[in-house]
Amino acid sequence: MVMNIFLFLMLVFAFLSIQTRMMRRAVIYLGVFSIVSAMIYFLYQAPDVGLAEAVIGSTLTTIL
Repeated sequence: MVMNIFLFLMLVFAFLSIQTRMMRRAVIYLGVFSIVSAMIYFLYQAPDVGLAEAVIGSTLTTIL
């Protein structure tokens, strides 16, 4: 049940990041998408991949 919610959130934020016209909102949506995908990795018992996704995907990509 929790996994389905996270997968649905990934779908929603991916769609929102593609459909928005403002670049700042798209970057925020992609950062949230990356955090949700890191949570999914943690739920799949892959903490090293989840931590790398959280650091690289959401933090560094959003800042750059």
